[in-house]
Amino acid sequence: FNDWDEHKIKMLKIGNEWKIRMKIPPGIYEYKFIIDGQWITDPANPYLVQNQHFTYNSILVVGKEEPFYLKGYNDAKSVALSGSFNNWDKKGVRCLKTKDGWKVTQKLPPGKHYYKFIVDGQWIIDPSNELQERDEESNINSVIIVH
Repeated sequence: FNDWDEHKIKMLKIGNEWKIRMKIPPGIYEYKFIIDGQWITDPANPYLVQNQHFTYNSILVVGKEEPFYLKGYNDAKSVALSGSFNNWDKKGVRCLKTKDGWKVTQKLPPGKHYYKFIVDGQWIIDPSNELQERDEESNINSVIIVH
């Protein structure tokens, strides 16, 4: 969002915290903090991606909160959501059990996103979503389109 220019954006110290408020268009952004000349990832953000320097950048998703529901599977011990929006993380985003299934909310930028649920280690498409596509490896995935 600033072409990695370390002089473009300055944070303000408010009390014991450094803060900044910015308006940036929806999308997925990579970022780092610069503290006393040292570039570091955000210690409060577990989402990282490797960069061309073989170090890591933190990931920020600016988008819309999208709810995901998986009905049934009441006997499952764990359910998670994974997809193109989190590089198909094998752990996924943990879903919470409800009286009639499982749910999770995920912030997504506009566009088309592939996803699956991980039920007790088994990857499944969303049985309540008829919108499905094959990816480059011919895997069938559920699809959500965010406007």
